[in-house]
Amino acid sequence: PYYFSKLTNFENNVLNLGLGAKGTTTALNILNNDIVNKFIEKKPVKLFIYNLIDGHSDRNFNVLESGANDNWVFENNKWRRLKQPFGNIKIIFAKSYIFQKIFSPMIEEHNNVFYYNHLLEDLKKINEIVREKYNSKLTIIIWPDVFCIPKLVSELKNINIDTVVLPYYIMNKEYRITNDRHPNAKANEEIANILKKHLNNKIEFQD
Repeated sequence: PYYFSKLTNFENNVLNLGLGAKGTTTALNILNNDIVNKFIEKKPVKLFIYNLIDGHSDRNFNVLESGANDNWVFENNKWRRLKQPFGNIKIIFAKSYIFQKIFSPMIEEHNNVFYYNHLLEDLKKINEIVREKYNSKLTIIIWPDVFCIPKLVSELKNINIDTVVLPYYIMNKEYRITNDRHPNAKANEEIANILKKHLNNKIEFQD
């Protein structure tokens, strides 16, 4: 967000609502909770940006060992736990070491397709909210690792969601924090430039 703001000479307000280790479910909760409106004070929003990585499908269901807390969704002023195959069994045996080591990996492998489909449905809902509630547009930044899910990428194009695909070199070591998989400052600056060039033909920014 900083580098993107810098490219527009800080003349466009950029609101960063990103949260660590979260996925599409958290993005939906933010949009459904009117959190955006508390910051923009009824000002028009030109566009929404979502940064999509392969791991978001797992983060939505606490699959990662780090334990992303995205098991709950806020809809119709109520919180509910996300439903999933074998979901109740996972809750009952959550503290079982044997279950976590032997049976949990088998369940997660079985649920992979369900997780990916859920991710796609979330992105569709996010797109609808952005369009209908904010009269705005959604652009999804797609990281190269997402291409291990060909169906997801093709479906996004079929439902006409604007996407910008990052080049594979952004995964190289020089674009990573030392001893960490997260992007460093060089990567974030490069991503901001790629995004700005992509959006120049779609939305007018001040130079």
